[in-house]
Amino acid sequence: MRVRGDRHSSGKRERGSGSLRTYSGVGPAEEAQESTVSFARPDRLAEALEPAQRAQAIALTLHSRMMPASFDFTGRTALITGGAGDIGGAVARRLIDSGAKVATLDLRAASLEGVLALSGDVSRSEDVDAAVSRVQAELGPLDIAVSAAGVGGESLPTTEVGDEEWRRVFEINCHGVFFTNRAAARVMIPRGYGRIVNVASVAGKEGNPMAAAYSASKAAVIGMTKSIGKDLAQTGVLVNCVTPAVIQTRMLDGLSEEHVAYMVERIPMRRVGLPDEVAALITFLASEECSFSTAAAFDISGGRATY
Repeated sequence: MRVRGDRHSSGKRERGSGSLRTYSGVGPAEEAQESTVSFARPDRLAEALEPAQRAQAIALTLHSRMMPASFDFTGRTALITGGAGDIGGAVARRLIDSGAKVATLDLRAASLEGVLALSGDVSRSEDVDAAVSRVQAELGPLDIAVSAAGVGGESLPTTEVGDEEWRRVFEINCHGVFFTNRAAARVMIPRGYGRIVNVASVAGKEGNPMAAAYSASKAAVIGMTKSIGKDLAQTGVLVNCVTPAVIQTRMLDGLSEEHVAYMVERIPMRRVGLPDEVAALITFLASEECSFSTAAAFDISGGRATY
């Protein structure tokens, strides 16, 4: 195995009234990206989130000192859906830094240097198929597919979830993952090699209140991963998924403070995760070093779920 030193992030933390603000730099040539998670200050939320803020500060300090080793992806080609998002973008940066040729597919083109940024809707199979064809034509045979596109859905009681909202969440979170897996498998199987990684959620294992559509769609991703992984087990194409707990991404902006507090309260490490922490796990699953794991769900939840 060849690994090489890599600088991925440095961080600092500012704390204001009712907010947790972090700045995660990617490298010396890139500007820090700001992400803010704001919380209300009722007693119950304050009690739940004060330990989380302290734990988050410690985690960011430690994370800024890490010099993570990156796998050597020289000669490999990757397609990342949701590449303009926080987790997808973090995966793209790691793969680029490790020598891969990377394309992203998102509704808005990713603004990452060194990527083939494609615009498209993962809920439309024709958009996904076209993206795979273009990647193969412009970058070379597809080796890695990461399905990171997703939406959180609205925080609503089950009785208030409308048909349109239910379908919208499933079309992106479930159908989009299937279309990406199918398109990638079709070109990977004839070559006898491939790595597919899907981003599910701990909500797909345990279910979150006020999130029936999201929880169900992510449970579908876990089941889909297990099924497709077994279908492809003897082809050289490995299919796995990751099941993060709440991660500090822009997806949190659409959730209620109570919803966020509920999720943080159930994490033994008492903090949200960082996109680059999820990206580190995905990078391993996308590498040749992942050779005897397929059809599996890999937990990254700060101890919330361990099965």
